[in-house]
Amino acid sequence: MPSKEVADTEAALPAYIEALEAMRSKIADSGLHDVSIKALTRGLEQAQVYADELDGYEKTLQGEIDVHKHAIEKLKAVEDIWVATLQNAVSENAPEAIVERINKTLVNIALVRDTAKRSYDKVLTFMDMAVAEHQKLETVMKEARQTRIDLESRLFVRDSEPLFDALVQSRFDAGAFLVAVGRTLNDIKQTFFAFYKNNRDSFALHLVATLFILSVMLYLYFKERHGMLFIKYDDKIRGSLSFVRSPVAATVVLSVLIIAAIYPERPAAVSYLNVLTALVALLCILYRSADAVLLRYAGLLAALYAIGGLFNQVIGYEAEIRLIWFVLTVVMMLSLFTIFRPGGLLESYQPKRWLKLVLRLGPLAIFLLAVSLVANLFGYYHLSHKLSNATLISMTIFMAFGVVAMVLGGLITMFVRRRSLESKHLLESYALQIENNLKFIVNGFLVLYWLYLVFNQFEISRFAQEYFTQLMAMSWQVGDVTISVGSLVDFIVVLVLTTFLTRFVRITLDLELFSRYEFPRGVPTAIQMMIRYLIIGVGILLALSVLGIRMSDLSLLAGALGVGIGFGLRNIMANFVSGLLMIFERPVQLGDVIEVDKVFGDVQRIGVRATTIKTYDGSEVIVPNADFITKEVINWTLSSKLRRIKMAYKVAFGNDPKGVIEIIKDVLLKHSDVKSDPEPKVLFEGYGDYYLEFTVYFWVEDRLLDIKSETAIDIYEALSEAGVRMPVPQVRYEGGLPST
Repeated sequence: MPSKEVADTEAALPAYIEALEAMRSKIADSGLHDVSIKALTRGLEQAQVYADELDGYEKTLQGEIDVHKHAIEKLKAVEDIWVATLQNAVSENAPEAIVERINKTLVNIALVRDTAKRSYDKVLTFMDMAVAEHQKLETVMKEARQTRIDLESRLFVRDSEPLFDALVQSRFDAGAFLVAVGRTLNDIKQTFFAFYKNNRDSFALHLVATLFILSVMLYLYFKERHGMLFIKYDDKIRGSLSFVRSPVAATVVLSVLIIAAIYPERPAAVSYLNVLTALVALLCILYRSADAVLLRYAGLLAALYAIGGLFNQVIGYEAEIRLIWFVLTVVMMLSLFTIFRPGGLLESYQPKRWLKLVLRLGPLAIFLLAVSLVANLFGYYHLSHKLSNATLISMTIFMAFGVVAMVLGGLITMFVRRRSLESKHLLESYALQIENNLKFIVNGFLVLYWLYLVFNQFEISRFAQEYFTQLMAMSWQVGDVTISVGSLVDFIVVLVLTTFLTRFVRITLDLELFSRYEFPRGVPTAIQMMIRYLIIGVGILLALSVLGIRMSDLSLLAGALGVGIGFGLRNIMANFVSGLLMIFERPVQLGDVIEVDKVFGDVQRIGVRATTIKTYDGSEVIVPNADFITKEVINWTLSSKLRRIKMAYKVAFGNDPKGVIEIIKDVLLKHSDVKSDPEPKVLFEGYGDYYLEFTVYFWVEDRLLDIKSETAIDIYEALSEAGVRMPVPQVRYEGGLPST
């Protein structure tokens, strides 16, 4: 017994095929080249809906065929078992009742198998009908697509009467026109629901993704509403929260954004309704974040898209639709002029640098619209409609992507800022860099994707792709190696990605590993450098391979490199090997206070060839790594970050040495940066000619010079307040006055 789905398919398929036959006959009678581009596009969309329906029927029937085939095979296996049982019963002289029962069972099995076979043949017949009709439909669709390409290539062929002549000859019937518009709206609705019906699996995935986005947006909304989204707010954070106050609208925008990935091929009617829905959501977001002037322009653009997209679907009434597009083009030109004129809207908003580069295309858009107006007036309607419609859609997508960039940028700001405020200071130091890099990637992707869509709208992507393919195929011979432009581009891309990957890994290790776990001194630096060398080495090998250079081709280069290392490159290799030794032995690490070859300062960077030392007068000295192996190096913080400060003090005779020691020690212990362990020591060294001499020893971690100055001032003030007299040189003269 077939399932309800199969029964419905078998019942609907004959009428469905009859409708397809009628559609093909109508196309054959009218001829594809006698149909307008708009009608061809509409017909292709309807044919695609039919093709999707046939795909569904074929899947249902194929499932039923597999079930029947499995059942027939199983019945055959059961029948074979009973036949063997019958033969065994006969050979063993079994009772007649048993033999008769076996024969009846075999008869019943044969009846069931015959029934299953007839049902199987019936389903196969329907399957053959569906496949044959699908093949015929695909043939017609292929011819229609080629015809549309041929018609669309005739941009500079006059295809209509001049606009005003066409309006004079037209007999406009407002009622019939409204009926046609209503019929178009109904067709859009039916196409929309049929599309999602034929893509149930993709729709389920889309629904799950949308619900997930909505849950995230609602979570952010309630957090922000109760002031729990951030610990502290600044202007940049407040500017990124505008979309959070419209969680449903932001969800709709992001949901429409992922449609292209979930539904790669969709009818124009579906795209029209999806974009229209997104525009309404965009206006809701802009209502909370933009001023009245910007919101007015955005609303005007959305209205233009709604009107233009609707009349793109209406069949017939060419003169009236040409007039509507003429008016829409004039409105777009005036709007763009008010935006880009001196002192206009663009100058008052101070857009970002990447946005300024895109907005330079504004005057070009005005020029294209002017060409569209002239072409429409003189009867080049296809050219006119192509320019106006493509410009309108490009402007609409640009506005939509601008709001999408704002939403995604806000999400990036919130994610990075919340992590930086809730984590250690290490992430906070990288927060701005991470935020800017992520926003640069998102904005760059949106700009490139927008340019790709613009090329598609103006139908220059095909020519650009052909030119790009030819350019990438250009090559020249270098010895036995053939190098093409494409391989050079791949080579550069691999090197750039290698650079970004090394930075990403370095930051990730700092944030996720080294900031959470304690490592022995110098191990984090060693891990970072080894991973960096590994990534760079693999990246270089991969870049050479995509360039077309094999490892065997590098043998000659390796020999030449060996000779070069033996002569001119020996110092570079010595520094490189010394750098590797420094990684594993770790005699010097980042932040150490060292003295090498009369250079005294903090280690800022340990590189492949040299190490950077920042001296206390602010200069940065580049020291070759080989010097750390071949010369004497004094590391003041090798085993500990503690550094000892030694200072000498002298007081006058008559002061109590024990009291002086207590005063100085008390001052040192009160200073926050002086370590109490090891305890500061104040030693009485002895007597001078006119003073008592003391030596002070204490330990600090950093700010060596600053702390030395601060403690010296504090000790002087404490001694002065205690009445301790400072020594004054005294000269005793013994003898009489010289005789005159």
